[in-house]
Amino acid sequence: MTIKWQSGAHSIRWEGLEGDFVEAKFEVDNDIVKFEKPASRGFVQGMVAARSKGKVNYWAVQAYKGVQKTVDGQSEKVDNNGSIVVEDGKPVSFKTGSTTLGDLPAAQPDRSVVYVYLAPLARTSGRGSQSGGGSQAEPDPQPPPLQTVPAGPTEEELREKRRIREELDGPSSQKQ
Repeated sequence: MTIKWQSGAHSIRWEGLEGDFVEAKFEVDNDIVKFEKPASRGFVQGMVAARSKGKVNYWAVQAYKGVQKTVDGQSEKVDNNGSIVVEDGKPVSFKTGSTTLGDLPAAQPDRSVVYVYLAPLARTSGRGSQSGGGSQAEPDPQPPPLQTVPAGPTEEELREKRRIREELDGPSSQKQ
């Protein structure tokens, strides 16, 4: 999804069927993008990044194995969030372990871009209680990054949530 953002405050939220979510809030001021740590819950991994004026500001989402950036074939370990200088004509990629967090293409001069890359993590079979307990999930070896963020749940997701809610609530909560 490509959107031309106006100056001001904005947010992008992705939510899965089981309550997993990532929400990124950012401020656009002409061609400068500033953002805060993304809120996240559940079994999702990825990153939020902004490329602007020769800098890449980024926050990794649930990057338990640390973050590695690669520019011009040169890789180095970096913090899970930060700012790095990268020439506009050079792409940069981020990984945690063997999982790609995001590939940012070469920047176009005088253009700021916000990137959101998300990948659902595999849920373990013994995930514990519904309150979030249980074992930690490990990412699939190379899950494809989701590059679009839906504005809200699709009709199919809403129907599935209603169906599950009706099953859990039983016949007493259904309209008669």
